[in-house]
Amino acid sequence: MTNSKNIISHGDIDQDFSQAVDMLKRNILDNNDTTFASVDEQLQILEDLTKFEAGRFLIKNNGGFNGFWTHYMLQFPENSQITNKSSDGSELTELESFIFSKGVITLATQQRYRIFLEENNKCVRENAELACIPGGLLGELLYLDFSKIKNIALYGIDLDEESLKYSIRLAEKMNLAQFTHTMHCDAWELPCKDKFDLVSSNGLNIYESDKARVSALYQAFYNSLKPNGKLVTSYIAYPPGSGELCEWDMSKIDCEALKRGMAIFTSVLGSIWQNFSTRSEMETMLNDIGYKDIKFIYDKAKIFPTVVAYKR
Repeated sequence: MTNSKNIISHGDIDQDFSQAVDMLKRNILDNNDTTFASVDEQLQILEDLTKFEAGRFLIKNNGGFNGFWTHYMLQFPENSQITNKSSDGSELTELESFIFSKGVITLATQQRYRIFLEENNKCVRENAELACIPGGLLGELLYLDFSKIKNIALYGIDLDEESLKYSIRLAEKMNLAQFTHTMHCDAWELPCKDKFDLVSSNGLNIYESDKARVSALYQAFYNSLKPNGKLVTSYIAYPPGSGELCEWDMSKIDCEALKRGMAIFTSVLGSIWQNFSTRSEMETMLNDIGYKDIKFIYDKAKIFPTVVAYKR
């Protein structure tokens, strides 16, 4: 069984919660960084994060999301935002509502997800083999249109066994279990070659700071695709403060919401998902691997671009 510490998106879920809170509190006091919020404001944010399930998970995992909470974020506009109920059925707190309905990165992520669904749906056809890596809850595939399909294979590939179990439950709920398969393995060590018509991948590259490792990941995807198979992926563009590397459209961004989000995820949680890329870097890497017909599709503020490419 793969050790949970190899999962780069989130850490050891058994970490003692009070210990995690104390560590973040010490970091806030020791850093004394008031770039995005005062020390007192940061301590209040930390306290407010303890009051809802997603916040407690973020505290224990340095601001990283697993498959369950990523799915919760992506479905928030259609679920909790309408019902005003949190994951446990309680009323949404103001902070949870902000994170999942107004946070700048969250909004870009939700827009990116809709773009993925549109692109992935173009690959739905009889007997196709579609993969989501990391699989998470497999929402990028399960929410596609299979109304005219009699046979198709949907693969969720993930190191996180809990996410794989949740994906099977979701597939059963949506009456798609007959199409759904899971593979518990490392994305860098895929056992498949020339197998998939589609690889849909969001997330792993934003947790991996080693550019060589990122390239190796996309090489593994390339190897797993059939000739002319389609890659749908994404990256976070460099944020403000990165000089000419920043490609965000600031005219489409609520700057106060951005500042508050940075206070939550950077100042308080010390988020580990802060590895960025430029369009040029992404295009060069994919070209060097051998991908063709590379195109970029942007969310409103160009924060979380979607990249579509094909195997030669």
